[in-house]
This record gives sequence, C-alpha cells and structure tokens, in this order.
Amino acid sequence: MRRSVVAGVIACISGCSLITDLSSLSTDAAAPTDAGADGTTDASDDMLVDVAPTPDGSDATGPFCVDASNALVYCQDFDAIDAGALGLLVSGGAAGTIDTDAQVSLPASLLTTIETADGGTSHAYFNHAMSVAPTTAVLDFDMKIDNLGKPYLNIVEVVFAETTGTRDLILQIDPNGITVEEEFPADGGSSTSIAHPHITISWGTTWHHLQLTAHIPGSGAKTCTLVVDGIAVEANFSLVPGWTSALVSIALGVTFAPTNATAWAVRYDNVLAQLTL
Repeated sequence: MRRSVVAGVIACISGCSLITDLSSLSTDAAAPTDAGADGTTDASDDMLVDVAPTPDGSDATGPFCVDASNALVYCQDFDAIDAGALGLLVSGGAAGTIDTDAQVSLPASLLTTIETADGGTSHAYFNHAMSVAPTTAVLDFDMKIDNLGKPYLNIVEVVFAETTGTRDLILQIDPNGITVEEEFPADGGSSTSIAHPHITISWGTTWHHLQLTAHIPGSGAKTCTLVVDGIAVEANFSLVPGWTSALVSIALGVTFAPTNATAWAVRYDNVLAQLTL
C-alpha cells in the first residue's frame, strides 16, 4: 500500500501517562493471534530510564528527558532542540517545525503538516539510528492531531536493517483509527507489505499516548504489541516469518503521504525508545 522512506526504525515507551479515554476503541477484524507465553512483548520490567513524569492531560510539565540518551535508550522531548539539530527531513508539500502552541512537556512539541501531497513523496520526519541489535524494542510517544485529513499518513517506521534487506514496523493513521503494517523484502530486490487488523479510534483533538513494541528473540515467537492510551489494541500479534534481530532505527513524523492526501497537522512530544539485548 505504501513505500517506506527510512532504512530502519523501532521504538519503545515506558513510564508515560496515558491521557485519553478510548471507550469507543474497537478492532475491525478478528482478534490478534495469541503468540503464547514465550512470545510476550512486555519488557518494561527490564527497561529503566530516568525521565520526568508526564502530566495527566490537564497541564503541560517539563522537562521530560532528564538523562542523556545512550546505546539502549533514546529520549527526545523537543524542548531544547531546533529542527536543524533534530535533522528533520522535509520534502514535497510537507513541513515540520518545533512549535510552542501545544505540548505535553514544556515548552515545545514537534508539529508536522501536509498541505498537498507531491507525487507520493511528501514527508516531514526525523530519523534516529540505534547501533545495537535488540531482542525487544519499544517506542513510546505522545501524539495530537490538530487537523484530521484523508485518507491516511504513515507516522512511525521502526526498521530492522537485516543483511537481506530491511524489515519495517509501520504505524499508519487514518480518520477512523490506526493500523500496524509490516514491510519486508520480496523477490527481485523489491519489498512487500501486509496490514494487521485496523483499530477504530475516535481521535478528537486531545493528546494520545502510543506504545509500539517489537519482540524479536533468537528463538520462539516474534510478536508486535500496540498500546493506545493504556489499552492493548493489538497484543502479542504474530509477525510474518523471517524476522531476526538486527540494528534498528526509528523515524517519526510524516514518513509517507499518498498522492491523494488532504491537509493534515499532527504533533508529537516525549518520544522514548528503549532496547533490550
């Protein structure tokens, strides 16, 4: 359905507040495959990082990132960095700025916008490579949709740089919810993708907290878990065969917009990626 624009992405989030009621959340397909006890993706007990608490949604606080990032942890709250230092990659009809109009931790968040998609190449995102090959990677971040467009945007790509090509976990949002996609190498040097069951979410204009976990052990089930505002909307979902642990990177923002995309405005705050070897 879409073309990946980054070479590797994966992330993990823990210790963040979950700030939106998802009482209307539902899946549009059969329940995810149960990977079994050996495929659990809950690695929060093994991942410790010093971060300030996030608010309950009433007032912004700051800062979020207290300690510097390292080989196993990456934290970005957009509070002491500009777009140039962040390495924001912008193309086509998209734009990205460090913005102070709304945030979870003061004073700023990352605002990405798209006005008119340019040949399917429009993007505004940053990429962070983590030079280790984990068995578990978790990405946490807060997201707020200021302007809801159509038909969809890819907002996160978590990529494993395998020797035979990259494998990506992708978060794709649309006006009615979110979908996890896998992209992986195909014959002839091309790539293919499959979509997991669509999750229905009423986005509104409030902040949402998302957590994406990939569990890629040396043996046993390879699984994916997605948590939105404290609800596991996809739990221990079995990935397609072939996933192996490899160097990972994360990309966040507008990583892909289709040619028929209408105007979107999406902001992000308090990104925390953690890896377990």
